This record gives sequence, C-alpha cells and structure tokens, in this order.
Amino acid sequence: MSELSVKNKTRIKQIRIEQNISQAEVAKSIGVNLRTYQRWESGEANIRQRNANELAKYFKVPLGYLLGYDADFLTNESEIGFDWVDEFFSNILTQKQIDKLKLTISNTDFLKHNEYIHSLNPESDFLSFLNSAKGDYFNLNLKFTLLDDEEKNIILTLLEKLTKQ
Repeated sequence: MSELSVKNKTRIKQIRIEQNISQAEVAKSIGVNLRTYQRWESGEANIRQRNANELAKYFKVPLGYLLGYDADFLTNESEIGFDWVDEFFSNILTQKQIDKLKLTISNTDFLKHNEYIHSLNPESDFLSFLNSAKGDYFNLNLKFTLLDDEEKNIILTLLEKLTKQ
C-alpha cells in the first residue's frame, strides 16, 4: 500500500478543529485506532493513500487541500465565481445546459484543473484554456458531455448507423 509522505504539511488538525470534531471521533469514523490518527495529525507518521482519501471524504474537503497541496478550499459557487460560465457559454448552450455545467464544475475539484493547466503553461489558466479551445469540436464535445445517458446513447447509435452507410 502506498504511503503519502506528507509529514508536517497536512491540514488534518486544522480541519478537525474547524469542524469541532474530536480525534477519537475521526479515528473511529474512518476505522483506525486513535494513536494512529494522532500520529498522522502530529506529522509523526505518513498516511496511506486509502486513509487520506477516507479523511478527505469524512471532512468533505478535496484531498489536495487536506494534504496541504492546495492553498485554498472554495466551498460554494459564489467563492468560485460562476459568472464566467454564463458569459463564456451563453452563445453555445441553453440556460439548462449552463446550469448543469455549473453543477458539474461545483462537484469537481476545479482548482486542481486550474493548477494542472497552469503547470503545463505558467502563462495560462483554466479559463484561458477554455477560451482557446472554443470551436466546433469543443462545442460538440461540451454539448455531448451535458447530455443524459439516454440522449448520449441515441447520438452514439445514430453515429454508428451513419458510419456504416
């Protein structure tokens, strides 16, 4: 089992205190003994990947934030600022599709995508990437992503029939 070498960098204690939860309660909830949990919190021991994932789920925070990799944790739409979604996609999506996209973004680790794109090109960010990707292929992919499973199956069946002609 892989261990994450994150001694003294995690936010485990900070998050636990902010959420007003005892060490014993956290340890019991994720299925480890109290001393093990205390060693993670104090930085005396490394956390296995599986346990780090459990802690992130328990605290309802992104794994990167829990482990100290992400500087900030945004908790709601207003903090992320979804105005850009309406502006950016208003010409290619319906309002229903835009609302679905906002929900999808709020359920993903938006910051990780932004940091990844920035790591590839320090002059870029997620919004710049999206802006440069605008085009027919991008629009088609985006709209397909927003379809429900039944609608996707209809499109795929149609494409399959067209390619056989």
